[in-house]
Amino acid sequence: MKNSKGITLLALVITIIVLLILAGISIGAITGNNSIINQAKKSKDETEIAEEKELLEKCVAFAKAKQKYGSLTKTDLEAELEIYAQDRANVDPESDDPIIVLFTDSGRNYLIDLDGEISLDETIIADRTGISIGDYITYTSPTASVTFTEAGTGYSTYATKPATVQAKTLFRVMDIDKYGNLTLMGAMKSEDSNIYLSGALGYNNAVYILNKKCSDLYENPSKGITARSIKIEDITDRLNQTGKDKITAYINNNMPTYAGTYIANIDSTNKKVTYKTRTNYPDIFQYEVGGIIDDTDTSGEIGQSESYSGYNGLTNLANKTPNPTSLTLTSTYYKFVPAASDFDNTKGNASAYQNMFFETDTYYWIASRCIDCYSEAAYFGVRCVLKDGPSALALYYSYNRTNNAGSCMCPVVNIPASVNITVSTDSSTYHKTVPHVVH
Repeated sequence: MKNSKGITLLALVITIIVLLILAGISIGAITGNNSIINQAKKSKDETEIAEEKELLEKCVAFAKAKQKYGSLTKTDLEAELEIYAQDRANVDPESDDPIIVLFTDSGRNYLIDLDGEISLDETIIADRTGISIGDYITYTSPTASVTFTEAGTGYSTYATKPATVQAKTLFRVMDIDKYGNLTLMGAMKSEDSNIYLSGALGYNNAVYILNKKCSDLYENPSKGITARSIKIEDITDRLNQTGKDKITAYINNNMPTYAGTYIANIDSTNKKVTYKTRTNYPDIFQYEVGGIIDDTDTSGEIGQSESYSGYNGLTNLANKTPNPTSLTLTSTYYKFVPAASDFDNTKGNASAYQNMFFETDTYYWIASRCIDCYSEAAYFGVRCVLKDGPSALALYYSYNRTNNAGSCMCPVVNIPASVNITVSTDSSTYHKTVPHVVH
């Protein structure tokens, strides 16, 4: 019929297009970044955070009121949370300053400093399920190699022999914290290059050089990845009391037993020996904890694993006034062969620690100094692992003798929780056949 009215095909298509556009706008309003759903969630989160902070402010106020000068203690805060938060919030037992409080229902952490200031902990938390201490993991550094040319490296004090070290890619997992940050140590191999340290300069500068070169070779600032050398505390902090007692026993059993030609006094209680001759020493000793020169306490603040801030000035063979009248040193050298039973097994990692630190294919330096006192002289050395346990290599003797020693560099690399890791599904021990991968 000529006068019949209806919807043309073109009009139908246009109508459908308009409806699709309107639908897209509606869906975007519901699901986009600024969507109704996201805005509602954001509003809900803000309300919850305000309520949680209000609860914490009340508990902090009551806790501070218990102290005469209004200071905040973890014990007092825990008591108030037990009353007012009940099971909703708990204090992290390992936290001190700041105190960390976790709300179990929302999963949020709050940081409370000792003045009572409260802030939301927005630290990234990564799921590292499937990764365990001792596991093998690969990490490719953006830097291919570093060369050692610093004073104190090489075969002698006066003629250095530069060594170029290639970046390794295979590591072991040394630690995983509750946020998913990883600490890795190099998987030491027989093909790793030896780094030679020499004499008083080697002793003076070893800690600085080893840490600096590890940082230069393995850090990746764009990803927040940092690096340093392994230090003795990485091992000793993981020992249980049995393991620590073995260290004490070694030092006690190897102290000089009598004064004589070279020794004026032995203080076995404090592990100190005073020499009346053969009293040369490297420069850095005058800044280290526990030293006495010419009856004057020169004890500084530098610990065995710390470097001197004036590193570039430590370029003398020995002290500017060698052979002082007397030299008192604290004996800190030890060696022993730790078993898995000597390590803390709280997290079931004792065997992994023993395997990772000591069942290696080569020797490696530890960025920590030590002193060995024996009847004829003292020696100043740098700690190392000699395959089966911690020891040290002597670099300088108090009768002004220089020694040269070589070992490998062992990096410790810190991988933040923000870095992605592919978790291996390989079933071999410690995932050695197919390691995890850092991206």
